[in-house]
Amino acid sequence: MENHKEKLRMVIEEYWVKELPDVKSRLTKLKLGSDLINDVIGPRRAGKTYLMFLTITKLLEGGLDKKATIYINFENRKLLPLTPGYFNDFIEFIYALRLLETGEKIFVFLDEVQRVAGWEKYVRGIYDEFKGKIKLFVSGSTSELTGSEPEVVLTESNKEELVQTLFTDIISRDILTKLSKNRAIVDEVAYFLCSNIGKLVSFSKLSGTLNARGIKISLPWSY
Repeated sequence: MENHKEKLRMVIEEYWVKELPDVKSRLTKLKLGSDLINDVIGPRRAGKTYLMFLTITKLLEGGLDKKATIYINFENRKLLPLTPGYFNDFIEFIYALRLLETGEKIFVFLDEVQRVAGWEKYVRGIYDEFKGKIKLFVSGSTSELTGSEPEVVLTESNKEELVQTLFTDIISRDILTKLSKNRAIVDEVAYFLCSNIGKLVSFSKLSGTLNARGIKISLPWSY
């Protein structure tokens, strides 16, 4: 029976020799300029894998060697049974083939990564150890990819963009997934509260602000 290291090696090498599927440009693009982990969240059949392949295609068109990219789909039956040990096997594979010695950054795409128990700490470990050398992309079909530590203070550039991303993630994944509320109302309330940090906020002021923006809400009680 093949061990896990052999299974992982086979899956990666099969990806290297297979042609990528035909892809067309989309308005949505994954961020290549930052060392932060890119996460792609969405329901099944939403095009997460397609977006990863589109990103890989763009990298190869830019002259990157395909062996500087790695794609692993954790729904691949060849990897069953799934185990967290695959992450250590992956690092050993990187070193065994001396991929980091080329001087090129390695772009790693982990599709449906949430299927591996405890994936968060292993992916974070890879990020911490190989920041600047390995660029990570992860995808998942559930809200399990929400775990993250805000990196704003440690980020040297694009802080405003990162803060906006974190804000959107919190609203979309931590709030709306638990509430059956209109997105516009939740956004307006969140922006209002963020704009008034350190200030006393009353229901009447909040109601007046939202009503002025065309969002009609009533006070929970009258004064």
